[in-house]
Amino acid sequence: MQETRKKGGILPVLYICLILWLCGLALIGGAYKSKKESEAIKSQGNRATAYITGVSEYEVYDEDGDLRDVRDIYIAYELHGEAYNYVIKDAYMCASENDIGEPVEIYYDGENPAVITVPENVESKVSIKLSLGIVIFCIPTGLILFFGIRYRMEKRFRVNRDG
Repeated sequence: MQETRKKGGILPVLYICLILWLCGLALIGGAYKSKKESEAIKSQGNRATAYITGVSEYEVYDEDGDLRDVRDIYIAYELHGEAYNYVIKDAYMCASENDIGEPVEIYYDGENPAVITVPENVESKVSIKLSLGIVIFCIPTGLILFFGIRYRMEKRFRVNRDG
């Protein structure tokens, strides 16, 4: 009796899982990089208070052609008698027009006060990227377990049935 085999098998599942693992690792790595850059500036201990001067919300098309909402937050701060303006492009932290004039904690580079980090934005970014990265990393693990167990059960059933 000739055995018919299904097309595909587990190999396409492994390829998909590999791609998902890499995407998950990229997000986790991005979160780590954001946190590390922020910590480098915060470690200098140069803290200041900035104020939200504007919030701009608009829609953009991403690389896939999908429409997504983007928020830019404009802040102003003064250091050593000099005024600075900064735009948090594609901000992760929540702010709206109602928050104009609200204080925001910032840390700045002692050698270049125009280089800042906004801990609230970094924490939001890290939280989103890390959570999403972990979920995307765990999905292929579940797929491998599901299809691996299923494959072994089918193989065991075939052996028991044939033998």
